[in-house]
Amino acid sequence: MTLDGGLVMARYGPDGGVDWIPSSGDGVVASVPASYAAFVLAGRRARTFHVLCGDVSGGEVLTIRADEGGLTVLDARRTFGAEPCHAAIVGDDRLVVANYESGTVSIFDLDETGIPVRGPEIVELSGSGPDPVRQRGPHPHFVLAGFGGHDAIVVDLGSDALWSLDRDADGWHVATFAELEPGAGPRHVVVADGSLIVSGELDGTVTVVDEAGNVVSSVAATSIGADGPAYPGDVARVPGGVVVAIRGRSSVSVLTRDAGTVAVEREVAIPGSWPQQLLSDGRRLLVVDRDGGRILDLDPETGAWTEEITGLRAPMWAVRVEAV
Repeated sequence: MTLDGGLVMARYGPDGGVDWIPSSGDGVVASVPASYAAFVLAGRRARTFHVLCGDVSGGEVLTIRADEGGLTVLDARRTFGAEPCHAAIVGDDRLVVANYESGTVSIFDLDETGIPVRGPEIVELSGSGPDPVRQRGPHPHFVLAGFGGHDAIVVDLGSDALWSLDRDADGWHVATFAELEPGAGPRHVVVADGSLIVSGELDGTVTVVDEAGNVVSSVAATSIGADGPAYPGDVARVPGGVVVAIRGRSSVSVLTRDAGTVAVEREVAIPGSWPQQLLSDGRRLLVVDRDGGRILDLDPETGAWTEEITGLRAPMWAVRVEAV
């Protein structure tokens, strides 16, 4: 097998796993099992990846290498938290994992090869929101490294808060970085022009938060009139603006930025889909469509999209593999 780039993808469900899809268009050519795999992150070394998997009963971090032999599991460790859903590498030597259901953050030390060797240290979050189903307690959903002078920012859907995490000789310290409107349900963020663009899953908004944690503005993320809820999810930067995936309305909104505010410029309907992830390299935007089992290539400037890969099973998250 010759590695020629492509994608490593987390596949959800009880029979989920991690798939390698080469750029040659041959479909899935290598897999490893991983029940309820929800997220994959590029590791410190080329062609190594951290995969989060697990459900309400517990979670796990797998460290995987992609090479000529396919996919190899190098390490597997419990997060000691339920439903891990997002992670980031902080300071090059720590892996910070958001455990959605348990309302905790797991922090692993990484060795020089990028494999977890100690931990996890567990940071417990607190708080709740007005939604009686989704906000009975904290639900961290996204980790961002190195913003605003902090080691990490954790986006908490359950408490309508963004938390700062910082470490000193006494350990990890948690503080409120920003507070969104009650019921916003912040899910994901992207950094643009020194500010955070935050998707509000529960109230259907996009909010701008500055580097000091102040809420600058908030707008509706979708303009498509339709029955049922709209759940803004992943956000990504594209030339001239940002894009946000609207699950439930099966669309991607393109937003322009101007003086600390954002506005919906256009919204691209993707019939019958559930856009789970937006993967941008600054020019090209790939949309991971979970329920449609496909990956789309979307041109944010024109709204034109094509099916890049089809026939997938519950794709959740993908990262690019370096070609060799």
